[in-house]
Amino acid sequence: MPERTRAFAAYGLALIGYRARTDAVRRYVVHELAQAVNGGDQPSRDPMVAAIIGMGMVRLAPGDGEPDPEEPPAVSASREGQLTFLFEHWESRRLDPRVRAHIAVPLARLADGAHPTWKTRVVDSFRGTLAPQSKAQPMVQHGALMGAGLLGDNDQDTDDQRLRQALMQVVGQGGDRLARHLALLSLGRVGAREGAGDAGGGPSEARTLLMRALARGQSAQRPWAALAIGLLERGNVAAGRPPADATRRALLDAYDKAASPSERGALAVALGLMAERRGAAALLESTTNGDENLRANAMLALGLMGATEAAPTLRKIVSRTDYRPGLVRDAAIALALLGDKSSGGVLVGRLLSSKKLFEQLAVTWALGFVGDGRTVPTLIQVLSDERENDTTRAYAAVGLGSIGDKERFPWNSKLAADVLWWQAPPTLFDPANGKGILDLL
Repeated sequence: MPERTRAFAAYGLALIGYRARTDAVRRYVVHELAQAVNGGDQPSRDPMVAAIIGMGMVRLAPGDGEPDPEEPPAVSASREGQLTFLFEHWESRRLDPRVRAHIAVPLARLADGAHPTWKTRVVDSFRGTLAPQSKAQPMVQHGALMGAGLLGDNDQDTDDQRLRQALMQVVGQGGDRLARHLALLSLGRVGAREGAGDAGGGPSEARTLLMRALARGQSAQRPWAALAIGLLERGNVAAGRPPADATRRALLDAYDKAASPSERGALAVALGLMAERRGAAALLESTTNGDENLRANAMLALGLMGATEAAPTLRKIVSRTDYRPGLVRDAAIALALLGDKSSGGVLVGRLLSSKKLFEQLAVTWALGFVGDGRTVPTLIQVLSDERENDTTRAYAAVGLGSIGDKERFPWNSKLAADVLWWQAPPTLFDPANGKGILDLL
């Protein structure tokens, strides 16, 4: 069977297992995914990565008591069976590092809620992989950093303290440039996550390091530090700890002074994540001037922070026919985040009038986010009209499916979360040809 078909079958099984209500179905899915990871007679990267990602989405029930290392459970018997199976592959130096790198995130997901010994075991392995003397390939270290951001939290448990120390060490002197940037993001995530143990200085120590990187870091590091601060403060707000005034002022000041569009864009997203409404005026000004990526980030940030005063400007952008489709899409998404569905009718009009494939794609994607049920009759009419061109009718069908979707987020968003985009095989993400599962509508 072709490699692409096998990979897509693995992704399909993962989605089935994710939604399954019975443990029997989940165990069956895990068993089949494990077979794909082992490769059988046709070991190849795409199906193996697909099965590994899928394994992390299907969480079996934990077993009873501490697992016996002498008699490990079968892979489909329990959560510990999944962890044993994946950990053996993670530790294997013979495995292709482009495959091995993807195992860290499923390990971190499954260790959460399993027997506590598994968290210690995974933390020890991640720390060893990230240590200065480690001989692990950079891509494997990148995977460990992504996994660490999901596994750690901000309490005083020994495992969590050691994991935060490992991340801070990478920021200071370990790994390549991307590793240091990923360590910043993971530190922001663990600093924001509430642990069950004794509360400590996890949030403040992470904030101190991230603020230093924002103020004194190199130009390539500052956007990552800004995003990490946004993640940290969003988690702290959710936990009832409002961002410190010093953090708010530092981000607002950095936004005003940032020279590069990428840095300003990252700061915009950070301000949106922490709902810093005092930055709304500056962000609103950025929606209509300058770099296109900055404008898009500013729009989304306004939506994230709930800046309803931005709605009139965003509506104008949606209705402007001379604006690029990507900006129209992001303006519509920002309006949807604000609870404003008024752009639905305008988007349908653009879908019908445009003959450009990319514009129809962007508009249809935006329609799914807006979710305006009032557009359904028009889309049905377009779909039923045989005089209309096939592409427009196809996108009308996609728009109907997106509006009627039973879930809040796109169907493939579960596969996109925490994926190593820069190491993705083409069946997962293929921006050049648009044929990966994450490229699909």
